[in-house]
Amino acid sequence: MTDKLPDEILSEILCPALKVPDHLFSDTAPKSPFASYSVSCSSTLLVCKSWLRVATQLLYAVVVLRSTAQAHALQSALQSNPTLGKFVRKLRVEGGYGKCMHQILHETPNFIDVFVSLRIHASDSTVGLVSGLSLINPIRLIIFDETHMPLKNKQVVELMTALEICAAKKWKKLNTIYFPYKYLTAARESFCTSICSSPTIKTLSFPVYLSPFGPYLIKLAQNLSLEAIQVRAQVTEDPQPAPTSKDTRLGQLLRWAHASDTKPTERSCEIKPCLPIDPMFHPMKSVPQPTVDFVWSRILFFAMLSLEQHPENIPGWRVPDKNVNSKRLQFLLVSKQFLRLGQPYLYRYPVFLDADVLSYAVLARPGFGRHVHHLDVRFEARTFPRRKRLTTVSPSVSLVSILPHSRNLTHHFGSDRQSMSWTTFIALSEAAGTTLQEFTGFHLTSNSHTIMHSPSIFRRFTALRSFTWKHDSRTTETPLFTAVVQYSAAALPKLEILELQSPEALTMFSKMSLPSLRRVIFEVYGDWDTGVLLRLRPHGAKIQHVEVRYTSLAKQPIFTLCPNMTTLVYRTEGDHDLGLKALGIGFKHAGGSIKDENHWAAFFQALDISCLPALREVASPWCHWPMTEFARYCEKRVGEMGGNIFGAGDQVDGHGGGGMASEAPDVSALVAAQYLRSEQFGPTLFAEFRDLDHVDLLLE
Repeated sequence: MTDKLPDEILSEILCPALKVPDHLFSDTAPKSPFASYSVSCSSTLLVCKSWLRVATQLLYAVVVLRSTAQAHALQSALQSNPTLGKFVRKLRVEGGYGKCMHQILHETPNFIDVFVSLRIHASDSTVGLVSGLSLINPIRLIIFDETHMPLKNKQVVELMTALEICAAKKWKKLNTIYFPYKYLTAARESFCTSICSSPTIKTLSFPVYLSPFGPYLIKLAQNLSLEAIQVRAQVTEDPQPAPTSKDTRLGQLLRWAHASDTKPTERSCEIKPCLPIDPMFHPMKSVPQPTVDFVWSRILFFAMLSLEQHPENIPGWRVPDKNVNSKRLQFLLVSKQFLRLGQPYLYRYPVFLDADVLSYAVLARPGFGRHVHHLDVRFEARTFPRRKRLTTVSPSVSLVSILPHSRNLTHHFGSDRQSMSWTTFIALSEAAGTTLQEFTGFHLTSNSHTIMHSPSIFRRFTALRSFTWKHDSRTTETPLFTAVVQYSAAALPKLEILELQSPEALTMFSKMSLPSLRRVIFEVYGDWDTGVLLRLRPHGAKIQHVEVRYTSLAKQPIFTLCPNMTTLVYRTEGDHDLGLKALGIGFKHAGGSIKDENHWAAFFQALDISCLPALREVASPWCHWPMTEFARYCEKRVGEMGGNIFGAGDQVDGHGGGGMASEAPDVSALVAAQYLRSEQFGPTLFAEFRDLDHVDLLLE
């Protein structure tokens, strides 16, 4: 099929997959947009001969070099097939990469844009790059550098000198220079002045325009060949006034860069409907009203309920979009029909910054309370503490007024800063006990330290699947709950996840049947951790996932109590004796001494991997592939201590992404780059876990 297509059409088809957008090529952000791993575009060339013929030119149109290995590979390709060099139109070089750069620049005479990095460490040679710059004649020069602490080593100085000479005497076509500087240090001011003095320069581009930058730009504006000084400001929805200056010459040159230079434009997918022939046209006029309501209801459902604003998708620290309610309200103002159909979706996932606001709305129209499914009051804790409160009503009082009307509530989220009185908790059980599926984040409080509560309240939560328990510690010896009778033992029949943050309810939960319990989380503070797991012995056979935070497992026979456990997560804080029985690994940040490296060299050499026959994966979720050539060099030195223990198999980082073969360090480097607390365990730690198939190494 593709053999019958003209090359021009096939090129248009393959171009979106192989084209590198200019806004990415010219990006001068501290983190390279090409640092993230993605599938190689070269696989497109392997489909068939016609694709190879057409896609080769597209693939080499923009070349990005991020490592010495890539530079050597490109040099070899150009030497074996010099025709490839004629296809290169843009070249981005993010390092020095040694002598091979001279050959690359010699074989690519036709490119018009060049990206040069001044963030080059002393170990990275610029010999080839310096000698090869005179062989090219670009139109646009893009410079990347550190703004705050620019490097001043020999390699950088030689490269800057070569750029100054080429811009002044060699590059007759150069008319545009992109700078990364938000302000100039003394080490870079003379360089920029020299490189901008070329009589061929017409356009200068800077990321921002700040008042301290004005005097220097006035100096640059004296170059009579300049036609524009662009400011690559972030594109916003609201139009911004053009940058101005009191200096007449600079004021004439200053302007915003075009939007396409700073932000990719998206194709509009708007489909304009045809004008109806009948000016009195009414959609679905002949359709029964229930069907019309159903159709419009589904449309409003997708239009008003943004997944981004769904409480389950919002991190606890994030403040919600304050304008989301006004945006949803716009749909309700279209017509009475939209108002009637859209109100349930307005209240299903209410977004508010104060519980009082929602309570007033629900009390004004109690019928709206039945539409509330998710109630997230974490927003109050995420707002500024000095924010002016609308009223003096406490959050608990506000919730008491909301909960009796919210009989379809399924999820209730709070934060550790927020308390809930026992009276409010009772109101919640009475109103939404049969529908509530998740309750988390609240700090329960009692009116008196001597009152005992009945465990029968938990029988009302027949649908609860996830529950977090945290209560004020009692100063008296009076227990919080009365004895668990047979009537109360059948409570929480669907509870799957139980998180305990205080010990008051341990005895009560141990006497309940909890037939669906599969996951237990202990967030232990203080002295109540002694024998904490022993208290839940009746549920040990059911538990498959155990997570323990901030306590020692040395005295907890966790593997005996939970024989069917498949996952154990242990997070420690401070210095704990792990007792060699617990699968616990603590971390401190990379950057240790030679002593740490020597210890881990011995550790990995002594580790007998044969004692883990089922091991398939070792992960360090907060480890990432190194982003620069210098970082890869450092990781390589650390990785040497790991040997070949983890050398086989696929290599991925904490995000599940792999690294290029020339860039990715050993998995042992990822493990050893985050130095573990060596004094806490030895290489025999894993000897008893013959069925273990996954180990997560978590940072502290």
